[in-house]
Amino acid sequence: MWLLLALLLSACQPIQRLPETKTAAAASAETPLEQANQAVVQRFYDEVVKILGIATLYDGDAPAAHQLLDESLRFCMELNNQFFLARVCTYLAELALWTEELGQAGHWLTQSLTYRADPHSITIFQVTRLFIAARLATAQQQYPRAATLFGLADQMHSQIHHVIGGPMRALADAALATVRAVLEPVAFAEAFAAGQQMSLEQAFASILVPSLIPGNLTDGAQVSAVINQPPRSSRLDGKAG
Repeated sequence: MWLLLALLLSACQPIQRLPETKTAAAASAETPLEQANQAVVQRFYDEVVKILGIATLYDGDAPAAHQLLDESLRFCMELNNQFFLARVCTYLAELALWTEELGQAGHWLTQSLTYRADPHSITIFQVTRLFIAARLATAQQQYPRAATLFGLADQMHSQIHHVIGGPMRALADAALATVRAVLEPVAFAEAFAAGQQMSLEQAFASILVPSLIPGNLTDGAQVSAVINQPPRSSRLDGKAG
């Protein structure tokens, strides 16, 4: 599969780079259909880069994955596409978590949510982001919080028409096993059940402001204010700006 992605990437790259060599006159002469086709190619190219980046990470080559995801981030910033920015920031959080840079993982996860946090959309991307948030809480030894996030991820996972597998699920299962082993059975069960009752809006607020979980999530206006903050500028070096 990685070879197929690499071939797709090499096929798309010359097309994606073409607009950089065009003159202003040539660009303005493009028909709306040509411009639409170019936009599709650009987005497809970025999607391949992101997938190849995360696949490279799971194959054990973090430096190469970093290079690919950095390129995707630059490209998404040029396109100014909030959804694509949210996704690549999530993958950068996964990369930082993989390399045990927990501060950067938290930064990229926050960036992802400030770019896109739709509490009414239950998708495979949302579940993936919850798995990463729960694993980050586990790595930070915030075990009750991790159990709550795993509870929500479990509840959301049951509502989508996809099953998350591969390294993403294996890493989440390993972190969940750690949380279950550390907490007392009753404490784990209570925290996990609390997560299953939590809304995505509350979860997003708790990721942006960890102190909000789980006791201070009843004020709907406060939760909405937290998740509706405008995006902060992304830094390509992975550090908070």
